[in-house]
Amino acid sequence: KESPKHFWMGPRMVPAPRTEQMIIVSIAELFLKNMAHQRRLIQHLMQCMRRVCDNPEVGACGNALIEIRTVMPTEAQLKILSLLPGIGKIYRAIEKPKADDGSGKTGAVICDGAGGMPILREQSALCLLSGGIDSPVAAYRMMNRGCHVNCVHFLNSTNDTAAVMDKNRLICQQLSRIQGHMTLRYVDIQAIQTQIVANVPNHNRTLVYKWFMLALASCVAKQTSVGSVNGGKILVVGDSLGQVASQTIDNLST
Repeated sequence: KESPKHFWMGPRMVPAPRTEQMIIVSIAELFLKNMAHQRRLIQHLMQCMRRVCDNPEVGACGNALIEIRTVMPTEAQLKILSLLPGIGKIYRAIEKPKADDGSGKTGAVICDGAGGMPILREQSALCLLSGGIDSPVAAYRMMNRGCHVNCVHFLNSTNDTAAVMDKNRLICQQLSRIQGHMTLRYVDIQAIQTQIVANVPNHNRTLVYKWFMLALASCVAKQTSVGSVNGGKILVVGDSLGQVASQTIDNLST
């Protein structure tokens, strides 16, 4: 009976020749899951590595290692691999192993990985993307805990709309290099903003803006979370206590 790991050699089947091992990657944090879940997470991580390296020859190498064969990843690909959730360390393969038995012996460390858990598409989260640094960092940290993150940005009358849209698009392009695909949605809240300015005292407006954005984001998350195991219940924000007006102690207490 034919096997994908064997090929015909005259009258009998022999193992297919193994190509040269280039990189070995250790897996992070899988000890927290059962064996069936571990195998599933490893498969997801290998798919991500094949996409990043543009190399189909990525496979398991024992229970806690993944190998890349034939083609050495470029420097740019290694940088993205080091940011890929689920990777512990990235090693060079041993140049001349005594026996290529798939035992996963590693060479020198190239760099540390991001750690965390591989991204699962059904673990969805929605990030309120402001265009600053905090919200993209928050989105990446949730990716690092296994969530597939999409984004929403709220447009208002005080910003240069075209420039803001371009900036947020570039941010999502960078984040999508890590998780493979990311959806960015824009919501125009100018009409809501006008009503808030007309009816809410100045010292409370920022908090009311934030409340409306969270409520709208919850609706967007529920509409876009088809197939998600968490039903779109995860919202990601880049809040940093005391940094901006909506997050100061005085405003939070009013």
